[in-house]
Amino acid sequence: MSDEPAEIPEGEENFSVEKTGFAYHPPGDLPIFKLLSEYRLLLGEHLSLLTGRNPKRLHGRLLQLVENGYINRVLTLIVSEARAQELCTKTRALLSERGPGNITSLVR
Repeated sequence: MSDEPAEIPEGEENFSVEKTGFAYHPPGDLPIFKLLSEYRLLLGEHLSLLTGRNPKRLHGRLLQLVENGYINRVLTLIVSEARAQELCTKTRALLSERGPGNITSLVR
């Protein structure tokens, strides 16, 4: 086995294989990038429906794209309805106590 890099087939110069075994694959990844550039907050389920790809395989591919720096993950805060009600109640109390003109003092 030689230390020379393997030849890249013509028309596939965008492929980059690393020691991790990850390779950017334009025919499969390009639709994902196009959708994410237009609709930044699509979930994996949405991408699966829009691309017609298997949800589990797409999830794995998205994870690879995140781990290799091709896309970023947006973390969402999931708040239960009870917690949301509690926050609204506390906010109302603060606003009525301090008045709506002092909203900037609520932000720390």
